[in-house]
Amino acid sequence: MEQMRFLLDKIRQNAIDFMNALKDLKESFKGLEERLDKINPALNKILEVFKNVSVIGLWIKYTKKVIELFEKKTEAAKRYTEQIDILNDAETNYMNIRAENLRQIAELEARAQDRTLSAKARQQALKQAIAISEQELKKTKEFADNRFNLELKLTAAKYGLKQKEIKDFIAMDDEQAGHVILTNKKMADFRNKIGDEGYKNLEELYSKSIEADTRVFNEQKRNISRL
Repeated sequence: MEQMRFLLDKIRQNAIDFMNALKDLKESFKGLEERLDKINPALNKILEVFKNVSVIGLWIKYTKKVIELFEKKTEAAKRYTEQIDILNDAETNYMNIRAENLRQIAELEARAQDRTLSAKARQQALKQAIAISEQELKKTKEFADNRFNLELKLTAAKYGLKQKEIKDFIAMDDEQAGHVILTNKKMADFRNKIGDEGYKNLEELYSKSIEADTRVFNEQKRNISRL
């Protein structure tokens, strides 16, 4: 504010100088060249002040953008912390359910193999075991997807990228990723800033998500042949 008042005072003073110079010029045309020499410095000073005001305006605009970006990153980090806590609690709470499901699967699988039971009873036990097993795999996939997506969302906000851009990059093999780094400055900067540890963490979370999805598919395929 102090700097802005100083600049406004300078503008007013230079404007006064300019008007005085015009007044002198109007009173007499004698020494016109000398009069113009007097006007020119006033004009130059006004232009210089406006130039400074323009620079300050750009600086303020840039500062606002930096603050907005910082606030966006801070908010993203806050939401990430809240959501990762919820996810951790959900996984912890599910451990007891998983233990019970695994116990039931083992019991039902045993019944499905028990030749003292009727074929219908064995078939029913097998169907129940398969249903619970697939439920478990889908829940594992859900947790893996949620953990990867939370990390992806935070990373995108942190580095100013779209989630799809990062996900596509993470999914690439080394040769494809290397080509992108050479031809895409934005992604090259991202890879450099995130570092090996951050990149490896994203890769591992992505791999767990894909592996969970593959297990669900393979289990469903295997179960079709068992029924």
